[in-house]
Amino acid sequence: MTRQNLWMIDDASLNAEQRQIVEDALGTSLLEIDAGNTEELKKLLPKAGWFANRRHGRQVTHGAWLIAQHSPDNAFREYALGKMSALLKYGDVDARDYALTFDRVQAHKGLPQRYGSQARCREGRLLLQPIENESAVNAAREEIGWNQTIEETKGDLEIGKPCN
Repeated sequence: MTRQNLWMIDDASLNAEQRQIVEDALGTSLLEIDAGNTEELKKLLPKAGWFANRRHGRQVTHGAWLIAQHSPDNAFREYALGKMSALLKYGDVDARDYALTFDRVQAHKGLPQRYGSQARCREGRLLLQPIENESAVNAAREEIGWNQTIEETKGDLEIGKPCN
């Protein structure tokens, strides 16, 4: 439930010190929850190494992805990405889930993202993290079956919005 309360950090009625207190409290809780979820997910992995839409259902596959995507265990996220890569061509993982994980792994390594899905607060504005080839982002998305353009993602993420 904690992740759903992140909006509180942007509450205009809070001063900077109060926002930091909320952020610190939520961050600690999230880290503990995400670590616990990761350990439980590892116990539930199928023999093939990852969940597949056709075999386990989209809800299960997406739920496992959410845990891996938010896991504090970067090696596990990278493991999940490798397993998802093999399933992507069969439609057994969601293209968007794959792209977000790919970009998060790249960003964690300090490398540019491919699909333009990861943003950070820089100089008071929410901005996309560096992209390998900005002119090829939509083609890369289309190639894996992610039907949202980078322009739509920028709107969804509210790129350029003020942030702390």
